Amino acid sequence: MDLLTYTVFSIAYILFHHCAIQINAEFKLFVMAGTFIIAGAIGWYLHSFEFALVFAVILSLIKWEN
Repeated sequence: MDLLTYTVFSIAYILFHHCAIQINAEFKLFVMAGTFIIAGAIGWYLHSFEFALVFAVILSLIKWEN
């Protein structure tokens, strides 16, 4: 997986959460986007964007609140 594919999957996942699960607070959306940016940096450092995507999804589900 390359950076472009990671970016597309990340944006699709964030939009899915924002629209389907109705994350209303703008700060929560900012935190989720920041989580994916940090995970992307970790994935770039480890040369594994698959790990970064899984890490970001798991971390966003852990931090998800109603």
